[in-house]
Amino acid sequence: MKSLMFVAGNSEKHLKKAGGVDTDAVIIDLEDAVAPEDKDEARRCASEFLETGRKRSYLRINAIETSYFLDDLSLVWKHPFSCLKGIMLPKTNDVHDLVLVDRLLDSKGVGEDFEVIPLLETAAGIQNVSLIAAASKRVKRLAFGSIDFALDIGAEQSESGTELLYARSAIVVASKAAGLESPIDTVYPDFKNTEGLREETRRAKILGFGAKLAIHPNQIPVINQTFQPSQKAIEEAKRILEYVEKNGSAVFKLDGKMIDEPIIKQAKLIVNAVN
Repeated sequence: MKSLMFVAGNSEKHLKKAGGVDTDAVIIDLEDAVAPEDKDEARRCASEFLETGRKRSYLRINAIETSYFLDDLSLVWKHPFSCLKGIMLPKTNDVHDLVLVDRLLDSKGVGEDFEVIPLLETAAGIQNVSLIAAASKRVKRLAFGSIDFALDIGAEQSESGTELLYARSAIVVASKAAGLESPIDTVYPDFKNTEGLREETRRAKILGFGAKLAIHPNQIPVINQTFQPSQKAIEEAKRILEYVEKNGSAVFKLDGKMIDEPIIKQAKLIVNAVN
């Protein structure tokens, strides 16, 4: 997955449109995008959308410490929707959050293939990220929430993202150490600023992120394109693999570059990403 788009759970209009957006997955938001008085309505609208089975979907439920948490999570086992692949757990602070969710899902017979995406958006979450990454078989990838994180640590957000570099790097390293998929980068709030989004997505990709959260359909083409390997990179990777297949060498010189095992592995990743 390269792109995951948030859609407010209580907006039937936006949910209907989401089915036709070229995002890899829809995240139905029952948390920040929904006022307290609209939580019940959001669950109803979410259920109706999931019944259509039109799009790979996740639910961003409310945090564990809220009074909405159990009602949100119960949608998972009350209505076993085929297109609902997992939940996003906001403000995941430590392993105990995931242990609790695991126990609840296990008690209702929900299989381990049902994904839980920890959203890391606090100082505690980043401090415990390595433990969180290895806490559950249901955790396949991590996600970063920069807005709440910056607020939590008292940082001033900038276009360069310097204040977020440590947190982003910690998430990437913890993900790889735990054998997870490349993590999901935070939203870019200014959905009209295409070039700003492109630059931030490019920086996240360089750091090791493999996908990005979106808040508007117009952001999806930029995100998908940025995470797609360039044509130059694809052609170079194919030449490397063709040489290896023909000559069986693990260390060689090609196009003026020394090629060894790590570069061969990278070439396989690039070719697999476009096949």
